[in-house]
Formats: sequence, structure tokens, C-alpha cells
Amino acid sequence: MLEISVIQSINQISLHLLSILFMTSVKGAFVFLIVYFLIKSLKKLSPEYKHLLWFFLIFGFIIIPIISMIEPDHCISL
Repeated sequence: MLEISVIQSINQISLHLLSILFMTSVKGAFVFLIVYFLIKSLKKLSPEYKHLLWFFLIFGFIIIPIISMIEPDHCISL
């Protein structure tokens, strides 16, 4: 009986992590499109600011799942 409960616990954890990864990819794609079109529309933007925008994008991909795991009720859901 112990093995069945362990397997069920692992299944629940993996489903939770899968949903976090899916929502991260959806939210990340949305943020990526915003940054991409922002950079394309502001052609005279200096390279430093472009790199800063890409840095914040990458930082966002790291922060979104962490916030989703810590505060799942307060995250924006699509």
C-alpha cells in the first residue's frame, strides 16, 4: 500500500510541475512577443537598451515559475 501512495504522490507532483511549465511557456511566449515587437518598433533604440530588454525577458522566464510555485493563487492566469 505504501508504494501506491508514493506513486500517487509522485503523479500529483509531476502534474503540478507540468502545469507550471505549461503556464510558464504560455506566459513567456506572450512576454517574448511583446519584447520582440517593442524592439522591432523602436528601431532607433540603443543596443544597450535592447540588451536590457532581452535580459529582462530571460529574467522573466526564470521568475515566472518561481512565483507560480510560491504564490499560485496570486499569479495571473490566462
